[in-house]
Amino acid sequence: MSINLMKRLAVHGTNFTSVGGGHAEIEPSDVAAALAYGLSVGASHLGLYLFLDDDRSRGVILKLLSVIISKAYESELRKEAMPSETAWGLAESVLVELSDHRRCTHCAGSGNVIKKDQRSDPGESGTSKSLAACPKCGGVGVQSMSDYRRAKLAGINSKTLTRRYLKARATGFRAFCAWQTELRDHLDAQFHRKGVDVSITSH
Repeated sequence: MSINLMKRLAVHGTNFTSVGGGHAEIEPSDVAAALAYGLSVGASHLGLYLFLDDDRSRGVILKLLSVIISKAYESELRKEAMPSETAWGLAESVLVELSDHRRCTHCAGSGNVIKKDQRSDPGESGTSKSLAACPKCGGVGVQSMSDYRRAKLAGINSKTLTRRYLKARATGFRAFCAWQTELRDHLDAQFHRKGVDVSITSH
C-alpha cells in the first residue's frame, strides 16, 4: 500500500466490502488493530488522523510537532525561546502541507523517480537503473508549498520565516515524514500478513 493510498484510506474514501478474489475483507477493526501496537505516539496518532479524521489525534500531532520545532529553534539559537503561537503555527503549516492530497506531478505521488547511471565498469556498457528520492518533492510525494503560503498558515511574515524559522520548521517536516514512513511500513506488514486487499475509491 503506497503512502498516497494510505492517506486516502479514510471512512469516506474506503470501500470496506470490495476485495480481491479469495482475500479476507478489511474491517474497521483491522485498521484499529493495525494502528494499536508497535507504533510511536506520532505515527499512531497520524494514522488515526489520516484514517478517521480524528480531531483529538490532529491536536496531538500539532502538539508534538510544535515541541519538536521549538526545541530545534532553541538549540539552533542557543536557547532563545520560540513563541508558542509561532511554534503551533509552523506545526500547522507542516501538517497541512504533508496531509494534503496534492500529488507531486514529477513522481506521480510515489516520492521516487528512476535514476539512470552510466555503468562504471569498462567491461559493461549501457546504464543501470535505480530508485532515488524525487528531486521536486524531496521524496514525500506531495507538492511543496511556497514559503509565502507556509508563512501565511503559520501567521508570520514570509521574510521572518526564511530568516528565522525555516531550519526549525524543517525539523518538524522531517519528523512528520518519519512518522509517515513508520506508519506505511507498519500497515504494509499488518495487511500483507492478513492477506488483505484494500480497494480505494475516489473522494
